Amino acid sequence: MFNRYLLTANKRVFRVTKSHAFSTTTRRLKPVWATCDPKDMGVDNEPYAVKNLVGGKWETGTSAVITVPHPLNADAPPIFTVPDTQISELDPFFKSLRKVPKSGVHNPMKNPERYVQYGEISRLVRI
Repeated sequence: MFNRYLLTANKRVFRVTKSHAFSTTTRRLKPVWATCDPKDMGVDNEPYAVKNLVGGKWETGTSAVITVPHPLNADAPPIFTVPDTQISELDPFFKSLRKVPKSGVHNPMKNPERYVQYGEISRLVRI
């Protein structure tokens, strides 16, 4: 059965409401998995650095970055920087792609346990 209360990492309990497949909490906090707080963007002088995912690891090593300015306040510091990966820096991406089997990682014929697990997750979400 769907749990009507959501327990966060700091052990606070929030009431969850469901309407039209959206779940909201009575209080908004930064999720545990988030690496930056949107409220801090454009306030800190040091912008958040977005990273590339290469071979299962988050990498920041690129020769150039694109700075994204604050969209509402031109005088505010930039909100984040995005790596501008050059053609000469694509080799680690290609090596990572070559490691993936031709049939894919989530093929139900080669990994039926994973397929059953996703079915169970979908069933629990429906409840």
